[in-house]
Amino acid sequence: MSMDWIGSVGYIFSVSQHEDIFVARHVADLRYPLYVANFDEFLETLDALFIWKLFFLFLSLSGNTIIS
Repeated sequence: MSMDWIGSVGYIFSVSQHEDIFVARHVADLRYPLYVANFDEFLETLDALFIWKLFFLFLSLSGNTIIS
């Protein structure tokens, strides 16, 4: 899983290999609120970031490595 930001918006995506092809899959949209009125959207971003963190936590506990 990885994330990309452009200004105050971004997204989380995953890449998996299917035979000889790598496939990217959209996981979640991310938004950094510029105004207090946009705070509701930021709660969805926080949820997605915690899921992203847990993914890497479980990956590290399982003994799998990202870089070989």
